[in-house]
Amino acid sequence: MSAANPTLDAAVPDLDADSRTNEAWHARFARAEIQELLRVSDLRGLGSVALDWAIIAASFALVARRTRSRSPRRSSRSAAASSASRC
Repeated sequence: MSAANPTLDAAVPDLDADSRTNEAWHARFARAEIQELLRVSDLRGLGSVALDWAIIAASFALVARRTRSRSPRRSSRSAAASSASRC
């Protein structure tokens, strides 16, 4: 293992959530870039919600398909024979 390089560490500001966070953000990005990164987009939010529900629907469809393929299928002949034997 090599020791930490102090010149490299000084060149890259730390973005941890502490008292220096604001300074670190401004050292790395321009104010306009920070505002662009923090801007909320309605279209992206709608896309995220739509994607979440699509994943949920696909999950339900996969479970239903797997459950249907595992259930024993009765032919009309075996169904008629079993109903006749009950009488």
